[in-house]
Amino acid sequence: IGYLNINSLRNKITDLRVVMETFLTDILAISETKLDNSFPVAQFEVGGYFLPIRKDRNQYGGGIIVFARKGTIYKRKPELEPLKFCECLSIEITIKKKSWIVMSIYRPPTNARTEEFFEELSKFVNQAIDKYDNIIVMGDINIDTKSIGQDATKLRDFCDIFCLTNLITENTCITSRSISSIDVILTNRPKSFQKSCAASVGLSD
Repeated sequence: IGYLNINSLRNKITDLRVVMETFLTDILAISETKLDNSFPVAQFEVGGYFLPIRKDRNQYGGGIIVFARKGTIYKRKPELEPLKFCECLSIEITIKKKSWIVMSIYRPPTNARTEEFFEELSKFVNQAIDKYDNIIVMGDINIDTKSIGQDATKLRDFCDIFCLTNLITENTCITSRSISSIDVILTNRPKSFQKSCAASVGLSD
């Protein structure tokens, strides 16, 4: 399972195909696609994967797309998609006869309402826990997980409430001005994952 913030997919699909052929993730979620309905879904077809599921905002920002490798049993779960304080695309996947809910999220950096974000996300995670034993919440939340600030504290409290572990411990956003870890893969089943890492693929923002 993988996650990537791509900062506009429209001109990067060829490079993305190379990355996907290299890493061969069963599920790949991508945020900040910056697409609208003028971009047909067939334009983003990748060999070995089903046609992706999209949740567009517009061509100027946001948007999530999820690719599932052929042979993966999955279906979208729109009833488990928060709407107000983040973007979310949720799918159910079946691995070795076990059902998982995978919530891919993107919280824009302009969203300063952190408390409301976690309140809304908690509501939907609560609903997911009622139906699923295996939970994954992953994405770009624009909160530095290594910070000691209030937002990071709220994230840690959220994880404690739902017994979630962040599989990503490395820095995920490195610019000329800052280094931070703002992308997460949270799960209540960390022992189900043999290895996790942050990989540089040259496509993110």
